[in-house]
Amino acid sequence: MGDITRNISRYEMECECGCGFNTCDKVLADSLQLIVDHFTVVYEAQGKVYLEITGPNRCLFHNEQVQASYFLSKGKLYKPYSSKSTHIYGIAADFKLYIKLHSGKRVLIPAVEVFAYMDNTWPDTFGMGIYYNRCHLDVRLEKSRWNG
Repeated sequence: MGDITRNISRYEMECECGCGFNTCDKVLADSLQLIVDHFTVVYEAQGKVYLEITGPNRCLFHNEQVQASYFLSKGKLYKPYSSKSTHIYGIAADFKLYIKLHSGKRVLIPAVEVFAYMDNTWPDTFGMGIYYNRCHLDVRLEKSRWNG
């Protein structure tokens, strides 16, 4: 049970460094809830759908650490404070969706399936990224898409 929407709680959106930054844009929260609601209907016969926020809000300091680490993992150089990350504005989240099957086993809903739903739902707006096993959604006004 969430305190922002049915499935999203403010603590899930808090910066992971412990600084306490946990702003959550209402459009972002409502959009994430819409995604959960959609996949709950799609997979209701198999089990319960859960949202796991893997990349919540970030303070500027923590965002620098995340960005530098990401670029380093790709063998690229990162220029400090060059990130235009929407996570620092409280309008973005990286997430995974799981189904807890009736057997108790947890199964990941494929990120490509989640990304396709988002892109079909908001074809002309928002920022959306797809990574190996998770998606990114931000509620910027202009359309942006990427494969990370």
